[in-house]
Amino acid sequence: MKAKTMKAKTVGSKGVQPSICNTLTVREKLDAGEYKTKLVYPTVKRGDPEYTTLRNRYNADEARLHQQFKMDLFKEHGVEKHPKAELCYSKAWEHGHASGLSEVMCFFEDLVELIQP
Repeated sequence: MKAKTMKAKTVGSKGVQPSICNTLTVREKLDAGEYKTKLVYPTVKRGDPEYTTLRNRYNADEARLHQQFKMDLFKEHGVEKHPKAELCYSKAWEHGHASGLSEVMCFFEDLVELIQP
């Protein structure tokens, strides 16, 4: 089951109006950079106490975006409450994460067919 999409007018550097981002498919959000952190990876030296704080903030934002990506995939394919959705995603992650989230999505789309009602 695919989510309905709307064509977005291009606005600014993102190319998408923020008010309609929730109507985009996961692929469109991925292409628009919705799952990329806007934070810059810390470049201060490791011994600096600020480094740990900045790195933790960066990692927390990355984790939040990764979780959002996963939940959006589940929702788009109608498997949010399916007991094997997490296993399906784990397999997709295992096979595709080295090539990026788009590859994870491709593997998930192939595997999710096995558990969809």
